[in-house]
Amino acid sequence: MLSPDNLDKLIFYLLLLFLPTQLGLHLWPDFSFVHGIRIDYLSPTIYFTDFLIVILFLICLIKKKFKLRVNIYFAFFFSLLFVSSLLASNYKEAFYGLIKFSEFSFLAYYVYKNIKVDQLFLKIFSIGILTESLIAFVEFLNKSSIGGIFYFLGERSFNSSTPNIANANINGELILRPYATFSHPNVLGAFLLIGISFILFFAKPKNNLERLLFYAAVFIGSLGLTLTLSRASLFGLSLLIIFKLILQLKNRSIKYAAFLLITIASVVIFALPYFNRFTSFNFSDESFVQRKDLTIAAASMIKDNPVFGIGINNFLTELPNYYRSNKTFYLQPVHNIFLLTFAQIGLIAGVMFIIFLFKTFSIAPKDMKFILFFVFFLGFFDHYFLTLQQGQILFALIIGLCFVKPNLVK
Repeated sequence: MLSPDNLDKLIFYLLLLFLPTQLGLHLWPDFSFVHGIRIDYLSPTIYFTDFLIVILFLICLIKKKFKLRVNIYFAFFFSLLFVSSLLASNYKEAFYGLIKFSEFSFLAYYVYKNIKVDQLFLKIFSIGILTESLIAFVEFLNKSSIGGIFYFLGERSFNSSTPNIANANINGELILRPYATFSHPNVLGAFLLIGISFILFFAKPKNNLERLLFYAAVFIGSLGLTLTLSRASLFGLSLLIIFKLILQLKNRSIKYAAFLLITIASVVIFALPYFNRFTSFNFSDESFVQRKDLTIAAASMIKDNPVFGIGINNFLTELPNYYRSNKTFYLQPVHNIFLLTFAQIGLIAGVMFIIFLFKTFSIAPKDMKFILFFVFFLGFFDHYFLTLQQGQILFALIIGLCFVKPNLVK
């Protein structure tokens, strides 16, 4: 139960509720421009979720909830990041990135020390899944954003003809991929996949109302994820549901297995009109060429800056020096969190980061291993776990929960 004595928990669950939103104040100092072009990724932004994390930190500080001890591994890692930031060409952006790293490190530590995946946790995630999925449905049908209050919660103003908006070319027809209140359909897909994973692994409904909420979140969330047309997230969802379906059949949970079977069948039916999107790959496609160029650029950055990297958040600042394309609107991070890590912080700190991730995976409870695997898998094809607020919060949340002892559900 929440009470004034655990105000920090109230703030945390409020943070969880607002995780899908992008309510914030964007600042545009000179270091957020590249060749005169304003870059969203470089804009120091004060989000409402940042405000909640700071409040959470102050409460923990006042209540002395933590006994901070120096961890030699973390201290050395942080020192490498500090030196890397000092040497970065865009050092102001690098130090802003270092502040954000500290913020999310605190959040992960707080989750590790204080949070379990209880029913309230799952109910809040379910509300987020249902809300974002319904927004996505309306955007998909309207072929445009909804506007109104959703604009202030992070929904972009767009339609299918908006320049650089995420459309999928299906048999010559442009299909708008819904964003909901996320910064990109792929991030929406990741949120839905991870949320559905939490429910399928940890939900233990105590009554019919809870069961209805969790089942609705899984079913509607699966259809909402399908509409994002995110190939990596849809593959992860299929893997997840098939895995759980096999487990339920082995345990002879016929009703639950039937629900999962209906869900995966509905996903297949929903995806059929866009079958080519998931089965055909054109290596001359603009998206593939862009990702290939970004990968080559990242490899060159690593080669030229092997020790300390180019600095946190400096990939886009340095990209014009490496990018072969003349189309400057392609300015975005390499779509791989591992390459991005090595390019920005160097090989020594990068290897330390990879070791930490695999150590986290090795000690994580069994079900959390599955969810952390999704982070690795999705991170191999995109960058949002390291570059975008919602992805960074999700990453910190998952890392923190991986250190919680096996009995995650209260």
